[in-house]
Amino acid sequence: MIDTQEAKEFFEQWRGWSVEVLEAWGIPTNTDNRRSWNRGNPVGEMKHFTAGTGLIGTCRWGNSESNDKCSFPIVVGDRVLDGIKPMPDLVSKYMCVTAVMLSDLDRGHWHGNWTNGITVGVENRNAGPLCKKGDKFFWWAREFDVEKMGKKPVEIDGRWYEPYTAEQLVSNIWLTRLLVAAYREEEHPFDPRWIIPHSAVAWGKTDTGRAFPMNLVRGAGSTSYGPGDPSGIDPWELPWLKQYQAAPDIALGALEEQEEQAFVDDMLARDINYRDEDGEDEPELDDNMATLIEGGKWSTHLPKVLLGLHELGYYVTHSPSTDYTEEAKTAVWMFQKCAGKERCGNPDKIPGPKTRRALLKRLKMFQLED
Repeated sequence: MIDTQEAKEFFEQWRGWSVEVLEAWGIPTNTDNRRSWNRGNPVGEMKHFTAGTGLIGTCRWGNSESNDKCSFPIVVGDRVLDGIKPMPDLVSKYMCVTAVMLSDLDRGHWHGNWTNGITVGVENRNAGPLCKKGDKFFWWAREFDVEKMGKKPVEIDGRWYEPYTAEQLVSNIWLTRLLVAAYREEEHPFDPRWIIPHSAVAWGKTDTGRAFPMNLVRGAGSTSYGPGDPSGIDPWELPWLKQYQAAPDIALGALEEQEEQAFVDDMLARDINYRDEDGEDEPELDDNMATLIEGGKWSTHLPKVLLGLHELGYYVTHSPSTDYTEEAKTAVWMFQKCAGKERCGNPDKIPGPKTRRALLKRLKMFQLED
């Protein structure tokens, strides 16, 4: 476990180094395009991809005086850039790629829709989804130069993506651990329910995308998703990361499939009875009535709802009880806000027919359902 004082010292040194690097690049070292925290400090982290191929350009855009629509404090690269000042020892201990703090974390930024006052925005240098034409790949009508980028795009369920490097994922894990440690003693510490991808709160967004193993990164950075606690393990020793590092060009869907199957196996092993005692299926949930089993127990539909939310990167643990937990309610409520009133009605934490139809549509958008 990282000590709180060490975490605070890390961010102080990282910010100091980043200011010098930004000055060398001719980029403003801060932005006024910020806002206050809802609870006095951040309680979560939002993972993004930059939808671009350059780290320096992302930093320049993020702190540009003409950019009054978006801001974010952190950019994590996919490799170490040449020709820049070496990171301090404490920073390089955790960041194994070039990563930059564009501003302090004393205030929030404009990066995550209705979570701006809750989450720290972390932009990962990654182009995201790619379009394949012949033997070439493109992003935003620009060619993704495979040789120049040193990466082979990966295909997941019929779509192509730029892969994240193992070093980038490890840096993300350490960053989550450092944020958790830095705010551990605050009145409102970090909450894994609010460690999410951008797509969890904005219907029109797809980042961090299918190539980013969100649940695994969050689990290794904050809390356990299965037996043991991966948050205390050296990220390089994580079995899934070892596999990722050994074969970066494998179909990442295979890793994802293994993790999701573990989730399903766990639920099946519990032999939960999804039917009423009289053998009749439970009635269809009504959007305006909490018709969950008395005492907050799961309804017939809830396991599928939670599995779908888990696949989309929401915080739903690998070992759900038969109770409709607060974590599950938050995930349903968050999805309802993401989907909007036109699809789900008012967010009420009840996974009724409208919510389930919207969830199925969202899963299809990510090729997670046929």
